[in-house]
Amino acid sequence: MVVSNHQSRDSRVGQERKVTEDEARETVRRFLLDRYPRAKVQFETVRLVTEQDRLAYCLEGKIEVRTGTLVSQFLWPPDRYAFKMWVSATGGRIVRWELN
Repeated sequence: MVVSNHQSRDSRVGQERKVTEDEARETVRRFLLDRYPRAKVQFETVRLVTEQDRLAYCLEGKIEVRTGTLVSQFLWPPDRYAFKMWVSATGGRIVRWELN
C-alpha cells in the first residue's frame, strides 16, 4: 500500500498558492524600494484580513525617504511617511496601498 500526501495535478488546477507572511513583506519591500531606492522600510504590523471577500495581508509601517545630494542629506532630515499596503494572500499581488 502506497500513501502519499502529494495532491494530484488535477486537484490543483484553478487553485493559487497561498503566500506566506515573509513573502508578503518582501513584496512590499521591493515595491517601496523600486519607487524610493534609498529609503529605509520598517514594518510595524502584519495582519491577515478579509478584503473584498478575499484573504489579504495588511502590512503597516514607516518609510524614511532620503532625497537630494549627499550634502543635503546631512543638512536636512529624511522625509518620513506611514504606509499601509494590502497584498493578496493567494496571488501575492499588491491589491491596494496608502502612503501618508
